[in-house]
Amino acid sequence: MATFKTGRETLVFLPDRLLILQGLSIGALTYEDFTVRTGITRFIESDVVPKDTTVVDHTWKYVNKSGGPDKRFKDNRQLPVCLYGEMELRSPKGLHTLLMFSNASIE
Repeated sequence: MATFKTGRETLVFLPDRLLILQGLSIGALTYEDFTVRTGITRFIESDVVPKDTTVVDHTWKYVNKSGGPDKRFKDNRQLPVCLYGEMELRSPKGLHTLLMFSNASIE
């Protein structure tokens, strides 16, 4: 069993179905009821970079048109661009959730 808190809802992966908890409401989907898409995305991290993340580039908090730092801002720090894994869960019954993982390897 795996559980993910996604903001308003909690997803509980059981052997035969997915439970969706939202407040006092509970929904359930069989694994045939939804699709899963996985991929990798670039994410500008403004917080602490997790240890298992791959940093692929850097950018500025405030960027000018040429791509360099906008010097009008004193607190214009450089931010890492990380590769994050993502898993999208989608169902015609109303489920549409995107989970992001700091370790981009999808295996």
